[in-house]
Amino acid sequence: MLDTFIPHAEYAEDQLYDKGVLYAHVGYRGLQSGAVLGAVLGAIRTVRQRKSLPTSLVRAAWLRSIGVGGVIGIGVSMALVPLRMMGREKIEWQDRTWRLLANKSQEEVDDWTLPGSVLGAAAVAVRGARPIGWQSVMGGAGVGSLTALGTLMLWRLIVRKESKENVKPSGPMEVQSSQS
Repeated sequence: MLDTFIPHAEYAEDQLYDKGVLYAHVGYRGLQSGAVLGAVLGAIRTVRQRKSLPTSLVRAAWLRSIGVGGVIGIGVSMALVPLRMMGREKIEWQDRTWRLLANKSQEEVDDWTLPGSVLGAAAVAVRGARPIGWQSVMGGAGVGSLTALGTLMLWRLIVRKESKENVKPSGPMEVQSSQS
């Protein structure tokens, strides 16, 4: 999805918006990771309560847990980017962004999950858990993104029948195999 808005340069040293693209990518993956963690912790909390609660309350609490997890995931992942890239030259930021924009599998994941996030957040905002708050809307975005990611995995497995034999290695694996 980023490749739609950000031009992919011919050479890494010409890549524009290197830090912005990297932060956007890492932040979005943080949302997804936090949503998974929030879903697991929310489910565990619900099971441990051992109270008979109405399904709507359980669903609303689980959605808020996913939203809070997603926001924490965004914050943690964004805080880790400068630590990971500390001391790196501009060309290293550009190279990572250039490789990210050149990765067709990552592009496909973004093309599926970003609309899923938007639809999930919109669904909660329009018809979701009451009361609607930022936690519920972010939970909808997390659920939408993860649902889209799961759908993509099934699409690749069933429709495209993508397997390990059909995937060509790229990057360092190609370089190593050609040197031996």
